[in-house]
Amino acid sequence: MALKIGDVVELKSGSPKMTITAQTERGNWTCSWFSEQPGTSQYQPGTNQADFPEAALRPVGGN
Repeated sequence: MALKIGDVVELKSGSPKMTITAQTERGNWTCSWFSEQPGTSQYQPGTNQADFPEAALRPVGGN
């Protein structure tokens, strides 16, 4: 899989659609997403960001 900044991805285990915004020095991908799901245990309104290893990500169709 050849990911790049700007790709839309999701976690293989399931997640909202996320946009790759950077690659870390360790080779992980920084992803950003917007959350609008109140009532969930992990609700954080607004934009969220986290780093993930490439092995945990898969492209979302239409990239």
